[in-house]
Amino acid sequence: MRTTHSLFQEVTLELPYTPPFDWEGILRVLRLHQMDGVELVTDLAYERVFHLEGKRGFVRVTHHAHARSLRAQIFFEDENAIEIVRKKIQRMFDLKTDMSKLDAFFMQFPAANLLWRARPGVRLASGWDAFEVAINTVLGQLVSVKRANALVKQLIHMSGEQMDHPLTGAQIALFPSAKKLAQADLSALGTTAMRKKAIKHVATLVEGHQMVLSDTNIAALKKQLLGIPGIGPWSVEYIALRALGDPDSFPGSDLGLKKELAKHPEIHVAHFTPYRSYLAVCLWNHYIAGY
Repeated sequence: MRTTHSLFQEVTLELPYTPPFDWEGILRVLRLHQMDGVELVTDLAYERVFHLEGKRGFVRVTHHAHARSLRAQIFFEDENAIEIVRKKIQRMFDLKTDMSKLDAFFMQFPAANLLWRARPGVRLASGWDAFEVAINTVLGQLVSVKRANALVKQLIHMSGEQMDHPLTGAQIALFPSAKKLAQADLSALGTTAMRKKAIKHVATLVEGHQMVLSDTNIAALKKQLLGIPGIGPWSVEYIALRALGDPDSFPGSDLGLKKELAKHPEIHVAHFTPYRSYLAVCLWNHYIAGY
């Protein structure tokens, strides 16, 4: 459905999925890492403003279980780029997962299968933009989620892209582009000098097209990221999982994952390739639930 809203085209997309679908689980992850002023995650919807190919936009995603779909209401200045938005949402909510394959795979491992079935419809919740997630991951190394979110908020306040909200007209700041972040003065940012250098390094590589944050060659990207001082194995695996939706990444040094694996010595992570990311989500879900 398309209508006109001021300077923006309003487009509503119905994005189907194969059930079951853990909508609440995805919202929980997105809410945990939401960027205040840019994103809003409620019990019913995910919303955000965005800047894509030089154009402003706003998207609101809701769940329609009876239709087995997500509904995305999009306000965007460039209707021709709506397909890019569609693909972002499909990746973000992991809508193309073949649940029958995953069910059959996890059924081979009794202990993991119990975790898998504890929350039917496990998905990999990814971020809207891979560069955002990569930088936020570096900021979140070895600090609490609360502290990481505060650092992201500070970074946006310091260097964010200024724009008017597409619906309200209020001035807001978006996450800084690679170009802006590569040139930014990060001296006041409340993190270590090493992480500041790592952030600048990633931004410079992305801006110069020397690093491509995509799933086309995950192994090569992981190697490139790991070669940057200040970025460790946890961040590399987490970026692949959360930024790119890679199904086979496992940030094994994560405290929650280590605690859950200690409870389940019969689970050997190496056996879960090519779906180690889904194992990680199952273990995190179990850890959060406090079983």
